[in-house]
Amino acid sequence: REVYTNEAGEVTNEVDTVGELPTGQSFQNLDELKQVLLERKHLFAKCLTEKMLTYALGRELTFGDRATVNGILEELERRGDGLQDLVELVVTSAAFQSI
Repeated sequence: REVYTNEAGEVTNEVDTVGELPTGQSFQNLDELKQVLLERKHLFAKCLTEKMLTYALGRELTFGDRATVNGILEELERRGDGLQDLVELVVTSAAFQSI
């Protein structure tokens, strides 16, 4: 979408798609943001995996969880980096199965 509307369907504001990452890299629209994320695909996958595993386990990850995260990331990359695969790998992980 390019604009926000109210309940009557009237345009209230334009969507601001400009942003800057903590690294200083900026983007002007969603296509540029997508390119930035694709350049850091592995970091994005790692962060998402850690967040999903944290949520699934109901606790913060520890040093001992690093092997689980790395194993999930390796298998996820082998499968093509799909979100459905990530969810499956998290719930079939030994860490999740043992809670």
